[in-house]
Amino acid sequence: MSALGKTPHCTKNMLVLPSLPVYSTCKKSSALPRKFPLATSTVPRKSFVRLSQPPLPGPNSAPRRLNQVNAAPKDSLRIGFGVSDELDNNSAVLSAVKMANIDSPQLAFLACTVERDAADVIDHLKNTLPGVLVHGATSCGGVLSVGGGVKANGVSCLLVSGAPQGSLAAASSPITGECSAQAAAEKAALELQSQLNGSPKAVLMSTVPGMEEGVIQGIQKVFSAGVPIYGGTAADNEIAGKWSVLATEGALGSGVSLVGIGEGVSVGGALTSPYKPTGRSATATAALGRRVMELDGRPAADVVYEWLGDSIKEAYEEGGMILAQTSTKPILVTAPGATDGVAAHLAAVVRGGDGDGSCDFFVEVPEGSKVSMMDAGDGPSSGYSAAVAEAFDAARRSAGTDEPKAGLLFYCGGMGIAVGDNLQGALTSEEVTSKAAGVPVMGMTVFGEQSNTEPLGNKHCNLSVGMVLLG
Repeated sequence: MSALGKTPHCTKNMLVLPSLPVYSTCKKSSALPRKFPLATSTVPRKSFVRLSQPPLPGPNSAPRRLNQVNAAPKDSLRIGFGVSDELDNNSAVLSAVKMANIDSPQLAFLACTVERDAADVIDHLKNTLPGVLVHGATSCGGVLSVGGGVKANGVSCLLVSGAPQGSLAAASSPITGECSAQAAAEKAALELQSQLNGSPKAVLMSTVPGMEEGVIQGIQKVFSAGVPIYGGTAADNEIAGKWSVLATEGALGSGVSLVGIGEGVSVGGALTSPYKPTGRSATATAALGRRVMELDGRPAADVVYEWLGDSIKEAYEEGGMILAQTSTKPILVTAPGATDGVAAHLAAVVRGGDGDGSCDFFVEVPEGSKVSMMDAGDGPSSGYSAAVAEAFDAARRSAGTDEPKAGLLFYCGGMGIAVGDNLQGALTSEEVTSKAAGVPVMGMTVFGEQSNTEPLGNKHCNLSVGMVLLG
């Protein structure tokens, strides 16, 4: 059984989903957690998202703290990957760092599962590698790597050394009642701008569920929409708010961490959403944020119930989360005037008792958007290996290099739960490993994926595979 399959609340067969206010879940969801069987559907796979990354400059502002990298010329860039599942945090960190085998790293991409004390993991890493910058997130069920598969209760790191002077910067900020997601991201982005002496070629982000759109808005307020944003949302095993953003300053239960990639380091990213249309769609005629009240002028829950049937009967009648049922039947949200959309979980329905017939999503749904039901086809049976391979190819084209030094994989946690044991097979398959061909790729199962897609620009979505390559 895979690491995800072994996780008590993050298993192949069922998912425990307690209610969580950050998602604006349904009024009748207070009785959660509930257990839902995962769907299994078979329709041919189709992926439809590409990426572009034209950088544009932004305004000048003063920094709050400095984390800029000073280093050697580009040809000395070295990146190594390490992973460990040793139970003791210090031993796990030491083992992962030793495996990565990078002297004097400037930046550490870091991931761990929520069974571990994330703050303790960061402290041990910083004690082992004094002065290293830290950026990352907690991962659902296990940490991932191409060629190595899934490691339950693991710690992994991607260590970067020899980056050109002024080519890397890192900053973080907590999200609080006094500091919104947008404000926190803007503050961190201003720090990056000061450290890099201008706009980066790309920004890598990490935040917590429900904050993604605000973080993107904050970054774009400083750097404009022309700077690509890539990343993954911190995850836990239960959707219980146990996730953390991992940053140089520590573990943030609600916050944002950013890395700016400047000149001298190649970077590119891509997002693939491996689904095919079912022909079922409707227009969001009444919506606010992530909540849709009406589809085609009818209560949204009624329309969704017609689409998904008895698999959501209990949630439809009493109110509840339906993440498991939509993990292989995602919703494509196409904003008014757009030609392409973003994949999303349909999170919850509110119908019975005092319910209002609305539905909640894991992305914002602008009023007037086209909402379409998709199908995963044979993707789950293969662990979506084709989507991972396609994301690698697209990210390599975006980075403009045939010889990337390393990669970051952001694999949707909902997809990971749905595929169970097959995720291990996908990450170790010839289809995927032949693409990487020795390039170290560190992966996380995340609760949201962010990328710059053409023609949509910087977007947050779910149920997708994100890839970032560095060189």
